[in-house]
Amino acid sequence: MSAKDEILRRLRSTEAPSAPLPDLDDAWTRYDDIDGRFASLVAAVGGVCHQVASWDEARQVIEALPPVQNAGGLES
Repeated sequence: MSAKDEILRRLRSTEAPSAPLPDLDDAWTRYDDIDGRFASLVAAVGGVCHQVASWDEARQVIEALPPVQNAGGLES
């Protein structure tokens, strides 16, 4: 058995120790308008956020994107 195989065998046979889950009882940041906050963060990194009411509306927004149009549209 090669050294590489031996190392891999030992790694596979070793189980990582469990770790306690974090405490989720802390005070979390809350936003009055979570959708608006998300949209502003997307805009801050150069993106555009579209709110849609249905899958059909989402499909229309996606179909209107230049990369999708240049690729010949979405498949049905």
